[in-house]
Amino acid sequence: MDSNYTLKQAEDFRLNLINAIILFASTPEYLDSLSGPAFDPLFELDTDLDFAYNEVLFEVIFDYKLIDSKYKEALLVFKTKADSIPDEKWTWELLSDSPEWNEIRKDANELLDIIGVKTRKYN
Repeated sequence: MDSNYTLKQAEDFRLNLINAIILFASTPEYLDSLSGPAFDPLFELDTDLDFAYNEVLFEVIFDYKLIDSKYKEALLVFKTKADSIPDEKWTWELLSDSPEWNEIRKDANELLDIIGVKTRKYN
């Protein structure tokens, strides 16, 4: 276990990961409802995911056993799929119509279900 991080920090890293996946599971309408002067959902989709999957921070979640390690591979596959969405598909117009976005939204919801996350509310 990486002793440079406390349990509280590990819990925060887990929350960041869950929130990143919740954004990907969200409908375009819900994402739009989150929009504000300090919150751009498209920007957050991209940056939250990258932060949540920072190699060291991601590993700390499993070091503290905050998510069962049997889900680690599924989480990594999800990240790879999200990263594979072409840059030109990262638009409001395509969030609801693009097959890539519909697939990733379905995958995100399934992933949240298997790791036991009941809510789909961004926190």
